[in-house]
Amino acid sequence: MGISSRIKMIKNYIGWRKENKGRNFTSLFTVGERNKIKVGDYTYGRLNVAMWDAPDESLSIGKYCSIATTARFICGGGHEMNVLSTYPFCQKFLGDGNAVTNGPIILDDDVWVGDSAMIMSGVHIGQGAVIGAGAIVTHDIPAYAVAVGTPARVVRYRFDEKIIEKLMQVDYTKLNPEKIKENISLLKTQVTKENVDEMVNLFK
Repeated sequence: MGISSRIKMIKNYIGWRKENKGRNFTSLFTVGERNKIKVGDYTYGRLNVAMWDAPDESLSIGKYCSIATTARFICGGGHEMNVLSTYPFCQKFLGDGNAVTNGPIILDDDVWVGDSAMIMSGVHIGQGAVIGAGAIVTHDIPAYAVAVGTPARVVRYRFDEKIIEKLMQVDYTKLNPEKIKENISLLKTQVTKENVDEMVNLFK
């Protein structure tokens, strides 16, 4: 990484901390445009984001997400494969052209991304999903799924289908620090068919 890239990364880090202080607990490490990155309230973690200035590159992370320190978000950087060479001649010799991207990365609320996981462009990860350590996510992951491996595949769901259907009614904008403190014992309780309605009704 060159000196100018390092300077841009440091400026992004400082600007991000100022803009998001009190909203979430993230730090940003990218040389891309930080205005293409949106993170919801109370999400925490180190955001290692790779961007190449493609117009449709972006990263959107919901509320109450847990991002491991070594996870990475690859918002672009692909190469054309249906041309003579995969080398980016236009960019390197003419200063023109953008790296290929498959589109925005979107994480819904309450997603947990494990250590060294890599999320590729164009991926949508549903509410409550878990991405295992070292997984490489190249396609969408459904809500409340647990995905592991390279490429990532769904190995199970956190709850059965009926419970997931009810949990999808949770509105994370209703979950604030006051409500969390008032209902901490319920939030620490294992979700079952018997108590899921009580939990969901607090935050519908």
